[in-house]
Parts: sequence; C-alpha cells; structure tokens
Amino acid sequence: MGTGGYINDFHTSASVGADLLRKNGLANGSVQMVPSRGMDRDRTYGSAIALRNWFRDHNMSVPGINIVTEDLHGRRTRLLFQKAFGKDVQVGIIAVANVDYPANRWWHYSEGLEDVVSEFAAYLYARLLFFPPEPADLEKTPQVPQVHD
Repeated sequence: MGTGGYINDFHTSASVGADLLRKNGLANGSVQMVPSRGMDRDRTYGSAIALRNWFRDHNMSVPGINIVTEDLHGRRTRLLFQKAFGKDVQVGIIAVANVDYPANRWWHYSEGLEDVVSEFAAYLYARLLFFPPEPADLEKTPQVPQVHD
C-alpha cells in the first residue's frame, strides 16, 4: 500500500510479499500476486475482496483459505476475510510473531502497547461498526462501506 493515488502493482504489499516468497524458495509459478489497489481505508478488507474476486475471475471455487499475518492482526484479519468471502468459505489464520518485542511481555515496550491498543480498537470497529455490502452484492471494485447507526 502507501500514500497517494494508485499507480501500478509494484511496491504494493502484494508485490513485496510475492518477492519475499520467491526469494525464500517458492517457485515463480506457485506465487500469484493479487493487489487490492486500495490505498488508505479498510486495506485488509480490500485485500480480501481482491482475492475473492481473483478466485471468481479465474473460476476457482475454494472451500477454505489460510491467511498468514502478524499475530496481533490475526483475529481482525480472519473477521474481515470472513465478511468478504461469506459463510461458505472457511478462513484460517497462520499467525506470525512480531519480531520487534516478545509477545509475552508486550506491555514492557511502547511499540507493543501501541500495537495492542490500536489493534484492539480496530477489531472493535471491524466487529461493531463495519458493515460492508453482502459478498454476493459486491461488484469487482470494493465499495466504501457505510457505518450504520
């Protein structure tokens, strides 16, 4: 992602991740980059919609997916991917530990405290205030969800 308008698929989270997987031994044909093209808001949900649409565009029906993400982001990632894919697709999380501080002593680090508090607030937002359109009603381009009172 980044700031500013969307220009191309390079230097996105998708391209950086794909390059990292290739550099660590995955065969080029085993990696498919699926950028979301969203820049500022609801990036995780936008990534889920992009992946869901890529599967749909390639006539691929998937019963389940596993998402690799940082441990603190895992619960919200699962929630948002589930909202994007719907109840018929099982979403699993492979949580990777943050290397900046030990998970069992996060409160001893300012970054740990900041991460936990901000991720908790973001999860509450996603759980209680984020109401995207139903998955079957979404078009190819992710829409900005409306917050309902």
